[in-house]
Amino acid sequence: SIRQAIETGGIDKIEQVLNAIVDTGAISYTANLAKDEAEMAINSIAKLPDSNYKQALITLANFAVERTH
Repeated sequence: SIRQAIETGGIDKIEQVLNAIVDTGAISYTANLAKDEAEMAINSIAKLPDSNYKQALITLANFAVERTH
């Protein structure tokens, strides 16, 4: 079963596990939540003065949700 494959690990049922994840929409749901969190993080530092540090935090937040690997 998929539950057993997830709990015990291994790659023999990886295709079933991946299909279940895709079929449930879990990846897009999680990606959207991550984008919302990144946006809130960026908004929370909006009033800080511009600096290299602030820009680095913004870049990091965007990278975390835009990466594809």
